[in-house]
Amino acid sequence: MLTATNFSSHLELQVRLYGGDTYYQGGVEIYLNGTWGTICDDSWGIEEANVICRMLNFTEGALSTQCCGFYNGYGVASQIWLDDVHCVGDEESIAECRHAGFGSHNCRHTEDVGVVCKHTPIATPSNSPLLFHLYASPMFCTTLY
Repeated sequence: MLTATNFSSHLELQVRLYGGDTYYQGGVEIYLNGTWGTICDDSWGIEEANVICRMLNFTEGALSTQCCGFYNGYGVASQIWLDDVHCVGDEESIAECRHAGFGSHNCRHTEDVGVVCKHTPIATPSNSPLLFHLYASPMFCTTLY
């Protein structure tokens, strides 16, 4: 499970992905005040996914999922931390994006968000002339050259 820590306005915020088939996809959980919680899908899009993926040291998001993509009802944090998140896309932390306030929401966990981050392999002698991005989700898998 990938996690990242970002400090913004004296606020320690960690992010991780859960339930994905690979380490670069899954439902999004953030850690605040000693508690893991999710993000609601209201207004969620690729700009917000880009911020989450960069917090996890990926280049950007390839796909944002809304509702149920990674939700299985088990092992999900009971807290919903964010709702109505609006990012420009260049923020360093999801905490810098406009939102309804930590813990303020009108959602259920069936509205939890997920992301698929762009995965760029490290160049090796066998593939150094050609870097490729994998876009993967349970729905499709495509390689672009």
